Amino acid sequence: MIRHVFLWNVRRDAGPDAGQRILDALNRIKDEPVPAVSWTLGAHAPAPGSEESGGRWQYGLVCDYENQEHLQSYYSTPEHAAVVDEIVPLIADRAVCDFEL
Repeated sequence: MIRHVFLWNVRRDAGPDAGQRILDALNRIKDEPVPAVSWTLGAHAPAPGSEESGGRWQYGLVCDYENQEHLQSYYSTPEHAAVVDEIVPLIADRAVCDFEL
């Protein structure tokens, strides 16, 4: 099993709905054309009452694929490429980590 972790922050000048637009775009490729074994996506949820966000990242996606080939087939789809083209202009910075479970 390969876990894919994608963390990102939204550009300040991307507009108030940019975070939701990114979440919506990513959710469009959750099940098609290459369905993940698991898919969890959302905004950072700081601890109640904390003055700071408690983290460097505003949003995260964690998904699992059967093996490296399965993950590479997800990366290689035109749908994934289209979503990347759509969301990259809205993202200030990002981190990706793929590792074996």
